[in-house]
Amino acid sequence: MRAFSRRGGHRDGRSRRPAQRDSRGASDGETQWDVLSDVVFTACGTTFSWNAVRESMVDDGTWVTVGRRAAQNAVAASVGFGSPSPDALRSAAQQFRYPRGLGAAEDLRCWLRRWGISEDEWLKWLDHSYRAGYESVTALEPPYDERASWIEAVCSGELEAASLRLASAVACWAESSNGSPPPERERWTSLRAAHSEVVQRRSDRSELERIVDTQANAWMEVDLEWADFASPDAAREAVCCCRQDGDTLATVSARAGASHRREAIRAELLPGRHRSAAVSGPLGMPVVVTSSSQMTTTLVVWGRRLPSLENSETEALAAELCATRRIQAALDRWVRWDG
Repeated sequence: MRAFSRRGGHRDGRSRRPAQRDSRGASDGETQWDVLSDVVFTACGTTFSWNAVRESMVDDGTWVTVGRRAAQNAVAASVGFGSPSPDALRSAAQQFRYPRGLGAAEDLRCWLRRWGISEDEWLKWLDHSYRAGYESVTALEPPYDERASWIEAVCSGELEAASLRLASAVACWAESSNGSPPPERERWTSLRAAHSEVVQRRSDRSELERIVDTQANAWMEVDLEWADFASPDAAREAVCCCRQDGDTLATVSARAGASHRREAIRAELLPGRHRSAAVSGPLGMPVVVTSSSQMTTTLVVWGRRLPSLENSETEALAAELCATRRIQAALDRWVRWDG
C-alpha cells in the first residue's frame, strides 16, 4: 500500500506525526517502559499506546523480525564483520538525522531522550545497522535482546510505521462498525479482517478511469535507453557521437566503459530530472541529464505509452490508489493522533 498521511488537528491541513514524547517534559531517567505507556492515537473512544503498537507487531510477526535483525547485526559486530569506517559512520548519522529534522546536536539528544534511548545506544545501533546483511557469514546463534529490539524498532522507523498500520486497521474497523470499538478478544484478527475488506473492495470502473486520467504522466510507460558517464563532458561527447557520427548510444557507452541499459519503465519510478526528460523530451534524440549523483546520464526516449485500464498493471495501480484513498478518508474521520 502507498503511504498515508496523519492529518487531523491542524487548521491548515498539514500532516501530523504520531505522538512522540515532548522532550521538554521528559526526565533523563525515562525508559522504554515509560514510552510504551504513552498514548499514540485515539479512535472509537479507545486509546492506543505504543505498547498496543508493539503488541500488534508481535501479533503480525514484525517484532520478531526486528528482534532477529538486531540480534544478527550484533553477532556480525561481535565477530568483526562489516566494520564501518569513521567516514561511513558519519554518513550514516547524517542520513539518520537530517530526514528527521535533527540537524542540531541538542535536537538529536532531545529525540533520543523522549524515546528512552541513550546517545551511546544510538551510536551502537548505527554501527550495528551498518552491518546488516552480514548475518550469513557466521553460524553463531544470535541471542534475543528485548532492549536491542526496542532500539532497532524505534531507530529504524519500524515502530512508527507499525503505528500507522494499526491506526489504518482501526479506522477501517470503525468504518465497518460505525465507530464501535474493536473487540478485546480476537482484536488483531478483527482489525486485520476489517483492513483487508477495505483493501480488497472492488472499485467502480468510472472511479478507476478518473484515477488513471489524473495519473497519466506518472504512470506513463517510457521506452528509454540510457548510459551513465563519469562527467558532464563525457555525456555531452556521447550526444555528439550519436547525433553527428551516427553512432548508437550502446556503441559509445561501450567505448567509454559506461554502464548502459534499455528498458520500459513507469515514469514515476525515474529520478526527477530523468522523469522530466522521459515524459516531455524529444523522441529518438539523445539528451544529457544531470543529477545530484557523481554520474551524468545520456538518455534517449524511443517511445511512450499512456496508461490504460486495459493494462492489468495499470488497473492494479488504480485499484491500489483507490484503496489507499479509502483508508486515508477513514483515518481522517476516525483517528485523532495524540500530541
